[in-house]
Amino acid sequence: MSEQAFERKKDFVNHALSRCVAAMYPNVCRVAYHIRDTDEGLRETAMIHLAGGYSRRVDVTGLDLPATLDAVLAVFREAA
Repeated sequence: MSEQAFERKKDFVNHALSRCVAAMYPNVCRVAYHIRDTDEGLRETAMIHLAGGYSRRVDVTGLDLPATLDAVLAVFREAA
């Protein structure tokens, strides 16, 4: 992933996606983008921070922005 694509995805998840999901689901405080280096290479995670201190990780490694949105929203579809 290029540096520009990384910054674009980080900004999307930390700002637009986070605000949208928090507006749709009152128990969501925010969504944050994290990247970490593992034995398998770089892993991208969207961390959903929920009220009460709970959180949920969503693997978004290699996904474009629409697929990242779908992956995060799928967490809430599963819970319904």
